[in-house]
Amino acid sequence: MVVPIRLYGDQCLTEEAYDVDLQEGDNVKDLVFDLFETLFVSGSGVGLAATQVGVPLRVFVVRYKDFRSEFINPVILSTGDSKSTEEEGCLSIPNVGVNVERHENIRVSYSVLGEDGNLINKIEEFDDYVARIIQHEIDHLDGICITDKVSGLGKKLLQPKLNGILGGKKMYRYPTLHKKMKIQKQINDNLRSAMLSKNVEVRDLLRVVIGEFNREGKEVSDEKATSIIKKMMENAKDQGNLGEVTILEKYLPKQMDELELKRVCMNYIMKMENPSIKDMGKVMTYLKDNHAGNYDGKMASNIVKELLS
Repeated sequence: MVVPIRLYGDQCLTEEAYDVDLQEGDNVKDLVFDLFETLFVSGSGVGLAATQVGVPLRVFVVRYKDFRSEFINPVILSTGDSKSTEEEGCLSIPNVGVNVERHENIRVSYSVLGEDGNLINKIEEFDDYVARIIQHEIDHLDGICITDKVSGLGKKLLQPKLNGILGGKKMYRYPTLHKKMKIQKQINDNLRSAMLSKNVEVRDLLRVVIGEFNREGKEVSDEKATSIIKKMMENAKDQGNLGEVTILEKYLPKQMDELELKRVCMNYIMKMENPSIKDMGKVMTYLKDNHAGNYDGKMASNIVKELLS
């Protein structure tokens, strides 16, 4: 059966797949057949991973020239010294090419389906383009796409095409399913990761939120970012996640009232030489850098304007 291929922005493409139980070979047979049939319909595709059709299992198929095989629970045991860089495409990221460096020779442990439906274990060496395809597909099973291998500038150059895919309006020559990752879900996941890091500061949490909006090509203020973190804390309280609430309360900045905000601004302005209204931007930058998220932006603007006038 042909199944829709998930597109860039779908959460399933960012998640690590699970091993297939070696006793469940017969149950994975239909998945392997579906992957081959979908790959055939795609036309130009040479490999397809289960995660690309929304199934979080460590399975992929390869169909390149005379070579055809499924790979179940693949593991790269060793790699050769030689590497090469070639442009790669991806069925989940249509019409986007990325130069990727790969090992030219790999030794892989994997399983295939036997005639009786049981899994047969194999260890084999692969070279050149087949080795490249296998590495590409194993990346998918680890939640990695070719766009994750692009530098900051390269990603910016690709962004218009990626935004086109995220828009979900284009039609492709093979069936696709567009389930754009909810930005709030991604923010929550990244915030939780940040909170587990040592020496995390308020600014770090705000950067997580702001960075996710920027990734979507959107701008967000510190105040909005702070409100998102507060909302996450409220949800954690509602769900009884007290550990998460404690962390957020510790790092979430407390909102300054008008009197305290005025005092902070005054202390900074008094250190300036001949302050004037022209220095308003400098004072606002100071607030943003040193008190991010714990003041009302409109109130701060009015106070600074008043003090400098």
